[in-house]
Amino acid sequence: MGKEIKTIFGLGNPGVMYEKTRHNVGFMFIDHVLSKKPPLETINKFESEIFKTKFFGKNVFLVKPQTFMNLSGKAFVKFINYHHILPEESVVVYDDIDLPIGRFRVRERGGHGGHKGMMSIIEMAGTINIPRIRIGINNSEEKILDLANFVLSPFEEDELILVGKVLQKVYEAFKIIFHKGISFAMSEYNKLTIDGGK
Repeated sequence: MGKEIKTIFGLGNPGVMYEKTRHNVGFMFIDHVLSKKPPLETINKFESEIFKTKFFGKNVFLVKPQTFMNLSGKAFVKFINYHHILPEESVVVYDDIDLPIGRFRVRERGGHGGHKGMMSIIEMAGTINIPRIRIGINNSEEKILDLANFVLSPFEEDELILVGKVLQKVYEAFKIIFHKGISFAMSEYNKLTIDGGK
């Protein structure tokens, strides 16, 4: 079944101007969990906002790095080193421009796929053995030429409704991850398209 998951890192950029942008879907997931599981404790440390909560019967840390996306690895490594948590005992939730809105992928390990936040985490942790959930943010049939601008653009209102449905499915996927493992969650969710997804 693999290692017990102790931490969920949602990636994004701090600040009101980034709140509903595509690059902040990891933060949005943490907020989604907190709306259902209010934190038992909130801590600002290790260049992160940290929330302790009970999630499907498991005591977990929910972490929002405050370093800005491209330096996410700094906060990740500071946190796991202090708490003696292995990289493979964490799940990183972040946006994926290669997936359409309405899809997400669970993976046990892998490269960064060009995502700067994940690139930073892999470089600083020194391993690709980091479970992750990639959430689709792409709304275009055509190749996106200005990636930086696109990921920092806000979701449209109708997209936010669909993203909300995806976040709920990711939330449900953690029940499988906690109790049956990452591999089982991959087989359950990786072919799923949420209503309205391409």
